[in-house]
Amino acid sequence: MTRRLATTGQRLQRGPLLQHFFLTLTSRGAAIRGHVSVRAVPSIPLPDPELADDAIRLREPGEADVPAITRACQDPLIQRFTFVPVPYSEEDARTFVATAPRRREAGEALALVIAPRDGDELLGTVGVQRFDREHRTADIGYWVAPGARGRGAATRAVRLLAPWALRELQLARIQLDADIDNIPSQRVAERAGFVREGVLRSVIEVKGRRWTEVVHSLLPDDLPASEPPTAGAPRR
Repeated sequence: MTRRLATTGQRLQRGPLLQHFFLTLTSRGAAIRGHVSVRAVPSIPLPDPELADDAIRLREPGEADVPAITRACQDPLIQRFTFVPVPYSEEDARTFVATAPRRREAGEALALVIAPRDGDELLGTVGVQRFDREHRTADIGYWVAPGARGRGAATRAVRLLAPWALRELQLARIQLDADIDNIPSQRVAERAGFVREGVLRSVIEVKGRRWTEVVHSLLPDDLPASEPPTAGAPRR
């Protein structure tokens, strides 16, 4: 974790981007890595052209997404398996959207909306964050709105963003952690090509409970050598 987590009844003391990602748990205590690293990477570029496949595209979040984000973050699974504030308000969503460009420019996190290939509907979010410049690592996380589940949106989004981040941001490792009870998220990691490494038992405490995490990673050597860059149309 970049900051100490709050106990039950307190709002998590985390930036809005890190509160938002995931049906995965994407931050860890400093003890896991044996050191504390808070240095930011240089400004993170937006993928250009947009990352896309034949079903989805990844775009910047905008003010128009606030109602959909607010609705999605009322979902019990998102509240259970992510660090979003509970209760979750429209102001939380508005803060997430408003601060995303600044945090990207500061090299802290890249937040993207998962949308249909030919539309703007918010299916979920995906992002890369917790960069460690010295060791060239980062975490990836995501969540999918209840009505958009079962379509493979999370797997597609991770397959698009993770290889791009490894190559374009010159990372040596991307980590994806899922709560041990979050079986669908673990399946997403495996389908997206991540390697399951092991289990960290009772590794952190947040929202009044101890979390046990399943750790997955993706390295540049895991990517097919012939895999071409995946992109869509130029950013709108």
